[in-house]
Amino acid sequence: MKVLILVSITLFFSLIVVGCSSDENNIVNKSTTWEIRNTYKSNGKEFSLLSTNFIEGEVTKHGWEFQEHMNNFKGKKMKVIGISKNTQKEVEILSNIDMYVENGDNTPEKTIVPSGFAIPNKGIWRLKVYVDAMFYGDVVIEVEEK
Repeated sequence: MKVLILVSITLFFSLIVVGCSSDENNIVNKSTTWEIRNTYKSNGKEFSLLSTNFIEGEVTKHGWEFQEHMNNFKGKKMKVIGISKNTQKEVEILSNIDMYVENGDNTPEKTIVPSGFAIPNKGIWRLKVYVDAMFYGDVVIEVEEK
């Protein structure tokens, strides 16, 4: 009887731990807010999209500031998928850009990744960032009409 109680308690706490743990993919699925935000911070990951001015169809330079040392990104690629709030369709915004860029802005505490991209249509967009095909985080931006 004591063994059955011990097994039951162990199983119960195991289910609680598994149920309470979260991975990045669950965060995306639960992230339903479309509130404009240029910073992501969760599960020890933090980054910001340094730009705030987006005009539909115009390719402009944008910086991504990751709160990690650039050596953590050596040999890694970044991809960004945009989702329009209006259509819910996914669009590839950036594809496999190198994250390891030596420049004077990088420090042991942060890494700046430069990029250039355009958002095809006006409206609210969620930009999902992937590092080596693994979800890293997302930001929500507003794109103005041209």
